[in-house]
Amino acid sequence: MHGRLHERSAKKMDFSVIKCYLLHAFEHPEDHKDGEQKAMARELFDDPQLQVCLDLAQDKAHFLQTYLEDLSREYMRVFVAPDSTHIPRVFGLSFKGTLPKYLAKPARDIIHNILSSPYFNEEEARVLARAFYRAFYDYAHGEARELDSLLGAQLRQALQREDG
Repeated sequence: MHGRLHERSAKKMDFSVIKCYLLHAFEHPEDHKDGEQKAMARELFDDPQLQVCLDLAQDKAHFLQTYLEDLSREYMRVFVAPDSTHIPRVFGLSFKGTLPKYLAKPARDIIHNILSSPYFNEEEARVLARAFYRAFYDYAHGEARELDSLLGAQLRQALQREDG
């Protein structure tokens, strides 16, 4: 979960050492070349340390889901929520009470980009999209109406059905 934090440099800011930053390829794909996008996407499922943990887990599917949800929660907390470009300001003041409304658009974009990624098979895309939706839901304290509306009934129903 800590990624490559041990590789960080005091001289150069590099978010890529943070494990959850892998999801940045889905929020801002324009910032990453195709090869980099593919490497970031595949690391979410193919990381050697993750594979060792999956080999040790009794319930591999549950472990993977929990791992992806934790990464997604961390990405919401560290990168999406503090990004001031998502929240309009009036005279320098933002309206935190409507935070779920403003964060729904980047969350929708991330989920759509995950589901349309050529670097995942259908199951991987579904598991990651479900994990990110769950992370948004938790971060917004269940206030997901705006995201549900942006996703559309069919996609939301599929995510909900799998959420159980």
